[in-house]
Amino acid sequence: MTGFLRIERTARATGTATSLTEAKAHLRLDFPDDDPKLDALLRAAELEIERLASLAVVPQTVIVTAPRWPGGDSDEMSLPIGPVLEGASVAVTVEGEAFDAFEIDHGERPVLRLTRDPAEDEYWSRWRFAYAAGWPIGTAPSDLRAAVCEAAGWLFDGIGHDHRAPAQAPALSRAAARYRGVRA
Repeated sequence: MTGFLRIERTARATGTATSLTEAKAHLRLDFPDDDPKLDALLRAAELEIERLASLAVVPQTVIVTAPRWPGGDSDEMSLPIGPVLEGASVAVTVEGEAFDAFEIDHGERPVLRLTRDPAEDEYWSRWRFAYAAGWPIGTAPSDLRAAVCEAAGWLFDGIGHDHRAPAQAPALSRAAARYRGVRA
């Protein structure tokens, strides 16, 4: 499905899923000297887990475009970035015209389901999906927040050290694998 999708993340919230205070407690750091560096590493770790797991750990707008209906012969498609929280809307256009014959299954792995078959000309037309994804600031699941802390600590401790060590914190890889999901 994602081979021909263009996925763009915009309007990312300015906060982080894990506060600097939470990260410092997790990493047992109590001095303020490196706070700006640690904050930058937290943001880098968040971006990495978002990329690995196709998640939005903070609120952001996701725009997906496709040259034709991305669900193939099916009347449903998985939205590529989750979660889409209950009450969040999805704006769908076909060749720039609003399309509203669908419903959304909200959650970590959201699904858009058509309520009518697209017409032949709609099926082969350009589709655009715009939606808000992500948990509110500071409310991402605790295992994701802990993985972000661990990854930031891994990067922080690795500055100037042996570069033969793994480039990614194992906790980040494990958390990403749990949330990644399997797609056909």
